[in-house]
Parts: sequence; C-alpha cells; structure tokens
Amino acid sequence: MKVIYALFGRYADARGAVKELLDQGYNDDEMNVIVQADIAHEHMDLDFSSVGVEVTDEVGTRTSRGLDPFLAAHTPVPVPGLGEVYAAGDLATMLVKAAMVHGAGADGLQSALKDFVPLDVAQAFAGGISRGGLLFWIRTGDERGGIAAQTLRRYHGQYVDDYVG
Repeated sequence: MKVIYALFGRYADARGAVKELLDQGYNDDEMNVIVQADIAHEHMDLDFSSVGVEVTDEVGTRTSRGLDPFLAAHTPVPVPGLGEVYAAGDLATMLVKAAMVHGAGADGLQSALKDFVPLDVAQAFAGGISRGGLLFWIRTGDERGGIAAQTLRRYHGQYVDDYVG
C-alpha cells in the first residue's frame, strides 16, 4: 500500500489532479483532502442549493464527480486558529480531530501530521493549509502509487511522496 501526499497552493490545480485521478480509475474512497472552507467555497463550482442532489452522483444522466462534490458531501468543522475546515475522507477526518486535541491552528495540525510524515514536511503541510493551500493524499496499491504521484506533480503538487516507504 502506498500513501501519496501532495500540497497544492492553488485549488484549481488540486481540482485538475483529482479529476485526472478519477479518470484514471482511482476511487474517491481512496482520497483524503483538508482545506479551509472559505478557500473551498471561493473556488467550488457548485450550486449549493442543489448540492444535496449533486453529491449523490445522480444528476440526471450525468455523474457528478470530482473535488467539488467530494468536499461538498462533508460538513466543515471548526478548528481553533484555522476557522472552518473541510476534512474529506476517513483519514482526513481523523487527522483533523487529532489536530484539535494537539492545539490550535497550524501547530495542532502539524502535531497530528508528524505521526505520518517527517516533521519538516508536517510543518510545510500545516503551514500550507493555514495559508490557503489544500492537502491531498491518496491510498492506493503499490503498483499504482507511481502513476498517482506523477499525476499530482503534473498539477503542481508540492512535497509529493510516499513518506512511509
């Protein structure tokens, strides 16, 4: 199993990477995202009055997939020092809950992240989120990890790596 992380400075880059990963056959249940809710709302291309329908993947004959519906299917949680944050995916949800135990803002997030990545990378990820970036990671089979990493780099993902291996 590979866990490939990437920090995106621009929401649009993350959106493009997620779309391509989905097109390549990865599933959104393999994906995790943490981003400040204000940043997501500023860039989401969704009609929030119909988002309840869109996130079910049943929009007429068209399937609604991608980063925007993936995030919109979750409720932002208030994180002291960061404001409301989307934590989409099981691991992202657990990480944000752990961050709230560790302290406020980027420091709490960094403390929670350092259990999964080296300290300098945890600092970069936490700082990136606090500055409006988006942290994305995907858990996939060893044979597909390299393809996912290439895709994330192509869309300007930073610190792209599997920090466990």
